[in-house]
Amino acid sequence: MARQSRTLLTAGLLVATGLLANGHPAVAQASDPDFGCPPNKLGMNPTVVETTAEDVDSGSGTLKDFVLAVEQYILTSSPVHAACLMKKEEGPLRSSNTYIVRLTPDGRIHTHAKNMGLSGRKLKADIYRQILKGLSINDQNNLVANLTTAASGDGGSFAINGDNGYAAVYLRRAVSSLPYVLVAGFDLNESHVMSFDEDQGIKHVTTSITAEDVVNRETLKAFVTEAGRFYKETTERDGVGSASAVRLAMRDPNGPWRDMKNSIYIYIWDVTRGIILFHAGFPDRYELQRLEPLRKNKLTDNYVLDELKALLEKDGEGFLDYSFDDPETGEKDALKTGYVREFTAVTPSNNTVKFVVGSGFYHRPTDKATVGESEVIEAVAP
Repeated sequence: MARQSRTLLTAGLLVATGLLANGHPAVAQASDPDFGCPPNKLGMNPTVVETTAEDVDSGSGTLKDFVLAVEQYILTSSPVHAACLMKKEEGPLRSSNTYIVRLTPDGRIHTHAKNMGLSGRKLKADIYRQILKGLSINDQNNLVANLTTAASGDGGSFAINGDNGYAAVYLRRAVSSLPYVLVAGFDLNESHVMSFDEDQGIKHVTTSITAEDVVNRETLKAFVTEAGRFYKETTERDGVGSASAVRLAMRDPNGPWRDMKNSIYIYIWDVTRGIILFHAGFPDRYELQRLEPLRKNKLTDNYVLDELKALLEKDGEGFLDYSFDDPETGEKDALKTGYVREFTAVTPSNNTVKFVVGSGFYHRPTDKATVGESEVIEAVAP
């Protein structure tokens, strides 16, 4: 397809692809035709990609060919499906060596296929400047306009500290009015992003209760409710595009939404689109996955998701004792008490969004969850 036709479909996305030194090509085969991602409502076959990540690894395709092929797939696919497929190592858009990073116009990571924990983080100014140079953009004062113009081209190569990459811009006006960037060949990691303390884009808020205050069911319920209200109010004020800023705040290890020591964190389901939108504990494993029962509760031999859904269908909220991996101790199937609650938000464009917020605490040998249920400020409870 000619570049002009691709541009007519675009709406503004800059994407980056990473090529690592070691590893082996992924096999773009799976028993699931959608590779565990939400179905592609536009009917595009996931295996129909002109140049795959495996082609780059084998030398039968170039980074440029790959980035433009990914761009074309994004432009002709359901957005959530395409974003999910990017992170599937067994799929055509990622291998052990080659992966995609998608950037917003201000240089913030929208999707990092290799490390979803970096999603939402902002690139250091000098790193983003080099990527923009590959797109022949030297003026950062009018980035949206300049990137929109760059969407009509085929992108370009860049180099950062000896690592070569390729970047291209796309616009998809039916989805967003902003351009985005795709980058390939550059191993973008933690050293290339601003620290949480440096990043001025984090939505810092004052909360009545924090992750460190969660000691029992009562405080857990208050914590989840506070997080749900934060997400709801932000969505209703700024729209669904504000999700990245909220997720970034909820990833901040120094913020109110994470207790690293006790592995207390927030996760969010987007019920409207049927996906796990955010998971602070296991982002690579769960984020952008479709909502489906994958893991059983060893306490009941039922699927955890099914049990949580049953609670939501009955009361719109509920507690559940279940087995789950503890990211801090490394214990598999550790005993955990969770709480979920459903919320509804109406965006400024009058779209209704339903989402579920959940969290939980692990029962450890010296668990602080033994604190009495009454030891919580009554005002923060819903």
